[in-house]
Amino acid sequence: MGDTSVIGWTVGGSSPGTVLMNGLPPNSIGPLDGSQFIVFNSGGFAPGGTIAQTFDTKDGHSYVVKFRVGKLGGGPALMGITAVATASNGAVLGVRLSSQSTTGWGPTNVFSFTATTPTSTLTFEDSSQSGTNTDIADVGLETVSVEPVRPQISISVASVAICWASFSNTLYQVQASSALASDIWTNVGSPVPGNGSTICFTDPVEIPRKYYRVQELP
Repeated sequence: MGDTSVIGWTVGGSSPGTVLMNGLPPNSIGPLDGSQFIVFNSGGFAPGGTIAQTFDTKDGHSYVVKFRVGKLGGGPALMGITAVATASNGAVLGVRLSSQSTTGWGPTNVFSFTATTPTSTLTFEDSSQSGTNTDIADVGLETVSVEPVRPQISISVASVAICWASFSNTLYQVQASSALASDIWTNVGSPVPGNGSTICFTDPVEIPRKYYRVQELP
């Protein structure tokens, strides 16, 4: 408790067994990224250890949290970690509970939260099954990431307008083709009478690519 060796994180909670593991036998399952990972309740301590980090966020912006939970040792206990995102005023923004019953790393856990204050705090707490079984099994934490949610941008065009300078007493036919070099042109709509000024024909966009031409009718 109060250990500062995990740079950038505050170590606390009710258990002093939170350590930085270098992936050594006999209990190691090996780090997923780099050469180290966090182990809670190491040395047979009871669950309850925590690590937390406070970081800048933007009010109203959403963030995605990802992490992996692993079980070290062969004990039958159900090992678990609870991740909680909180605002600077203590309001809970998001929670994710992950458990691991077999030795090894579990799948990636994902949850999101929307910030309401200029800073937010992410806390991981050892929430493993209590009892003597935790003496022969530890819970690990790896590959923690927090990323802002990027807005999905799309461009939608409902129609296209083909405009040209027309002559009075003249009919025009708008035609379209899917290939510019093609000799196959299809009439689009009915002939359009000219009026001596610029006129426009509107065509709904239905295919990814379409080329137009305007043909003066005899």
